Amino acid sequence: MPATSVFQMVFHTHYHCSGKRLFIFVSLWLLIFLFRALPAQVENQVQGTYQMYYSLKERVRLEGEVGSWSNVENKDWSVFYLKPGFQYWLRPYLNLIGMMDFRYTWQRILDNLFEVRPWVGGRLLWPTFRDFSLDHLVRAEMRIVSYRGSQKEDDFDTAARLRYQLQLKTPNYGFSFLKGLIYGLISYEIFLNLGETVEERFINSNRLRLGLGYRLNRQFMFEFLYTRQKSRNYITENFREDQNVWQLKIKHFWRLSS
Repeated sequence: MPATSVFQMVFHTHYHCSGKRLFIFVSLWLLIFLFRALPAQVENQVQGTYQMYYSLKERVRLEGEVGSWSNVENKDWSVFYLKPGFQYWLRPYLNLIGMMDFRYTWQRILDNLFEVRPWVGGRLLWPTFRDFSLDHLVRAEMRIVSYRGSQKEDDFDTAARLRYQLQLKTPNYGFSFLKGLIYGLISYEIFLNLGETVEERFINSNRLRLGLGYRLNRQFMFEFLYTRQKSRNYITENFREDQNVWQLKIKHFWRLSS
């Protein structure tokens, strides 16, 4: 065997083992951080999401998302949402995205809310380094909100904003006791309102998210995500400080492109 091939094999094995040890260390550190981030006075929220993807052609993919979101302690509100959309790849590392976001917020005391959020955006996967990848997502979002059951029911509040999310994803790591592969991700998102805003429950002026993913096979992926953000229980309340949001996301790839 040529010396260069031997060197490449040894380097790849060493890097993969070192990367796995680093992944385990960082994951344990994040778990400690999450448990320390659970003081009794901080509200916890839970979110469940199912995402599906269907490839029409080599560059076109349909996608959809359905889920719910609520607080754990008081159960004063729940959000239900449906998001159909599509993606179009200009390059393997660059794609365009369009989506309609329909959501209904049930509130025990105040008026319920119905909101429509059409948005367009683009995603850039760059740079990549030793199977680590940076994901840049930029989108422009229109918000149309109706307050159901109130004197404003026939009126709509509208607003627009820009959003930018930067996400780092680790390589997939295999372990002998698991059938699938494990990966990690961390993202940070900022919101920029354009003009007036609407009355809403979630301020989301910034959002930090940490997560672990499990790739069972080519069709199913599972992600457990922790998000830190600001929110409030009622429109009339002041915004609280950081809130904990725990999310389970199921990704289902119905038809894969060849």
